[in-house]
Amino acid sequence: MGTMGALENEAVAFLNFCRIEKGLAANSLQAYRTDLKRFVQFAGRECAGAIPDVEGVRRYMDSLAKLG
Repeated sequence: MGTMGALENEAVAFLNFCRIEKGLAANSLQAYRTDLKRFVQFAGRECAGAIPDVEGVRRYMDSLAKLG
């Protein structure tokens, strides 16, 4: 499995945790799902297929700030 597949799997595991252990509402889970999908897409484009390090996360946060 590639790095992006691993990142996607981690996102799914987090969403399952939020649903099962935290009991989050469907709308909260959907918001998290949307945010994580955008992060995974960013990582695929901007981090050369690697799981983002601190600098990669910082670049993602900067990209969100630019979007408003």
